[in-house]
Amino acid sequence: MKNEIKSPLRIHPFCFMDANAFFEEKKTPAEAFNDLMYYLETVRSVGGTMITIWHNPFLGSDPLFEGWKETYEQFIQVVRREPSHGNGQTTPAKAGTDMHS
Repeated sequence: MKNEIKSPLRIHPFCFMDANAFFEEKKTPAEAFNDLMYYLETVRSVGGTMITIWHNPFLGSDPLFEGWKETYEQFIQVVRREPSHGNGQTTPAKAGTDMHS
């Protein structure tokens, strides 16, 4: 954009991406799950919307990503079990898609 103008565009940043945790931060699935729990608690405490990104290879059967599918499933179970307190939305997406709340 060349000009500073008001538009209907809305930007929704994400706070976690599986590939970054794995390739850049060198996290294990367990470490990533702990991060997810921290982010979830933080986002809920301010009534925010938590957006995560999960790539299909991490949710599949590739041995390189062993444990990541289970981490995703465990995270979704926590989100469903512990409803948001406030205005924050944490509706999980279907497996294999980006989780947009």
